[in-house]
Amino acid sequence: MDYEIGIEIPEGYTVEGLDVLPSVYSNDFGGFHSGYRLEGNKLFVSANKIYEKSYIPVDKWNEMLLIAKKANDFQAKTIILKKL
Repeated sequence: MDYEIGIEIPEGYTVEGLDVLPSVYSNDFGGFHSGYRLEGNKLFVSANKIYEKSYIPVDKWNEMLLIAKKANDFQAKTIILKKL
């Protein structure tokens, strides 16, 4: 799953907290990657979660759950638009 959200930063505002957005995690079963880029007054936030196997042995299930946990942790991240 590939997602990208674009946000226009209003004039007179700045964005704080961008350093919490980048994340890279992968293992034998898939991975989760997130990041951002600024283009002028637009902020683009991206996230990608991929599962590479359709079968995971029970003894490896915790590794699969780590991918879901990284994606869930990303949902809790916040950035702030702060007036200059």
